[in-house]
Amino acid sequence: MALTGYHLFVTDCQLRGCFKPAYRRGWCTTHYRRVIRYGGPGPIGPMGKADSLENRYLDAVHILGACHIWCGSISKNGYGTIGYKNRKIYATHAAFFLAYGHFPYGHITWLCDNRKLCVRVDHLQSSSSDDPGHHSAESG
Repeated sequence: MALTGYHLFVTDCQLRGCFKPAYRRGWCTTHYRRVIRYGGPGPIGPMGKADSLENRYLDAVHILGACHIWCGSISKNGYGTIGYKNRKIYATHAAFFLAYGHFPYGHITWLCDNRKLCVRVDHLQSSSSDDPGHHSAESG
């Protein structure tokens, strides 16, 4: 079977570093689908989880007044969540982990009025299940 002129001019994807054959408009199939779906080709390789927890966390946090509001994924019960080691964890736990290097002991309580979505570490307090009212004397 003879090759037509089209097959002689197969080029690589126009994204620097991607060597897959071009599919449409100079993009490989992966990057073309990302352009159509998201408006841009995105990174080379898998999207989202390839980035570090810290970068994904910072991309989803917006500073609003004194609080740092979680604008990423939200669970059915209203708490912010983020993927970590093939599972979902609460955004407040991720904030605690990134600030102190370990996950909180017990559950998280807030010292501000933005319950569930504030992830500012200064506004979070880890309290064990043995002492649920640990900060009640401080808050009045």
